[in-house]
Amino acid sequence: MATEDDLRAIALSLPGVEERPSYGRRPSWRVGGHGFAGIWKDEAHAVLEAEDRAEKEALLAAEPGKFAATAHHGESSRVLVRLAAVTPEELRPLVVESWRHHAPPDLLARLDDAAG
Repeated sequence: MATEDDLRAIALSLPGVEERPSYGRRPSWRVGGHGFAGIWKDEAHAVLEAEDRAEKEALLAAEPGKFAATAHHGESSRVLVRLAAVTPEELRPLVVESWRHHAPPDLLARLDDAAG
């Protein structure tokens, strides 16, 4: 089971990330001035960005107990991840993918260089 603290640790381990309160003063994480992760208003889900709309739909279809969507996010690739249904190890690549959507090229290069 992943927690908000796991999400925080993963997000802050990525280059250029800052934590800021978002709507309702819930935690969110930003890179390059753009939000890429946050705690949803139910406080049970993380909001992340899937690679694209097709990946979002695949996640929703394959594991509806782990992933959800809301009308609020419309046709975007934003997806809700139920923290209690994933491990920190499962959460990490989802957070990294969301970060990649918003990170500037120099930060992308730093992460790729570190992964070597």
